[in-house]
Amino acid sequence: MNTEDLRALAERAESVQGRQGVRLAEVHGRIRTARRRRGAAAAAGSAAAVLALIVGVTLLAETRERADAPINSPTPTSPPPTKAIQIPAGQVTVTPDVRPGDVRGWKTLGTRTNTQPGLQGATELSMTVAKYFGDGGDGSYVAWFCHASPETWYAYSYGDGGGGSGTCSLDDPVSPPPPDRDLGPSTFKFPAEPLPVRMFVFNPTKAQKQCLSRSSVGDCQIRPAGSTEATFGFAIHEHRATRSVLRLGKDLGFEVLHLEDPLNFGAMVIQGGNEYLIENAVVPAPGAHRLVVRLDASDRDRLIGVFSTRNKRSQACYDHYVEAHRRPDGGQPEERALIDAAAKFCAVEYALKVDDNLAFASAQDDKFGHPWMHAPPGAREVTVDVARGDPRNERFAIVIWEGRH
Repeated sequence: MNTEDLRALAERAESVQGRQGVRLAEVHGRIRTARRRRGAAAAAGSAAAVLALIVGVTLLAETRERADAPINSPTPTSPPPTKAIQIPAGQVTVTPDVRPGDVRGWKTLGTRTNTQPGLQGATELSMTVAKYFGDGGDGSYVAWFCHASPETWYAYSYGDGGGGSGTCSLDDPVSPPPPDRDLGPSTFKFPAEPLPVRMFVFNPTKAQKQCLSRSSVGDCQIRPAGSTEATFGFAIHEHRATRSVLRLGKDLGFEVLHLEDPLNFGAMVIQGGNEYLIENAVVPAPGAHRLVVRLDASDRDRLIGVFSTRNKRSQACYDHYVEAHRRPDGGQPEERALIDAAAKFCAVEYALKVDDNLAFASAQDDKFGHPWMHAPPGAREVTVDVARGDPRNERFAIVIWEGRH
């Protein structure tokens, strides 16, 4: 287990554009142009000298006007020209109903340190709380710290057998760290369960270090130190499930296969330590290859995520591909490769852009959408294009969150 694994309790799962108006000035300009052409044709038999005189006088007047007129050059403070944002037909925007009590982040259930009254200088700490596990970043986790030289180690255990060990560090804080986990949009309710947590410090021998590299703390016969100068402890943080304010199945009309969980969204997410409130979701017309959203002016950044669900047509595509390519004598490895090929063949991939910035694909963290990206303050336009695959195999939408601070 790496340091990050040792410091955290694993979570159980984680406007439609109207008709374009006729430009009155452009119509008048075309009328004037037609009139000038008719006048020029009628005067074609006039004397050339008269025509030359008129042209000469006109050019002289224009030259004088240019010389007398001020030069209107663009200034650095002039706003750049803006392009018209073309909104595809058939898009639907859904604004969630966020009520008091829907906005809930991480809550600290309890802390233990060996600096608290009655525990000063302790080498072992323990606590039991009622936890609510959940998926998508929802649930409970334990944050550990141990401020001491690396010669001092700590061990921990929690729940029904989880645990591990690690080395202390002088870079660690001397008090329980605040919640620092991202919080995804999906929330699920679970009954309360007891969560016993234990932590102690020790000074391992060389043999114990070798044992810990391949076995658990219990197998290596580790015991708490008799005394210590380390400052250590833990904090238990929790996020209980909130009401779903947006549901892709019911609110957006998505068909959800029975093998997939419907996507339900809470009112708030946390990303990189920052809180974001859900703003709206936008769904393109069925089978559309493009979605375009005009963002309202804001001095806060946003999170933009693409979410999709497969439908019966996708399942039919998958079944047809497998049946068309399966060989009677194919073994289990070939069957697995065929399944992977069918999933890739029938999948749909999306390209997300905010103004001219393309989202980078990330397979590690898709709780905020796949793909997802930040939209900085002042961003104007969001586009999603179907980059590969048949859009009829899926329904997709973007969900937009706006920063709280």
